[in-house]
Amino acid sequence: MLVFLLLIAVVLLTTTTVFTLLYLAYKAHTVAYFILNTVIIYFSISVKSMSDHAMRVYEPMSLGNLNHAKRELAMIVSRDTEEMGSVDMVRSTVESVSENFTDGVVSPIFFWCSFFWRRWCDFFSNLLVH
Repeated sequence: MLVFLLLIAVVLLTTTTVFTLLYLAYKAHTVAYFILNTVIIYFSISVKSMSDHAMRVYEPMSLGNLNHAKRELAMIVSRDTEEMGSVDMVRSTVESVSENFTDGVVSPIFFWCSFFWRRWCDFFSNLLVH
C-alpha cells in the first residue's frame, strides 16, 4: 500500500511540476513555451539507448561469439539467456526493443499529442498572423 501511495505521489508531483512550468512559460512568452515543450519532449523520448543495447547484442552475434552476445542480451531482457540459441536471441532482442519503443517513443508522443498539440497549433498560427 505504501508503494502504491508513493507511486501516486511521484506521478502527481511530476505532472504538476511539468504542467506548472509549461503554464508559466506560456504566460511569459509563447517562444519560451515552445522551447520548454521541445526540451521536455526531447528528454521524454528515448531511442538511442535501446539501439545501442541491441547493437551490443548484434555485434558479437555477427562475429559468432554467442556467449558474449548472451551476456549483453541479459542486460536488456528479464529471462535466462544461457540456454538460448541464436534465433531465440534475435527474437528476444527484437521483442525487447519493440516493447521499449512503445514505452519510450510512442507513449510520450501520444501523450504529447493528447495534451499539447492544440497549443503548438496556436503557437504557429500566431506566428503566421503576426
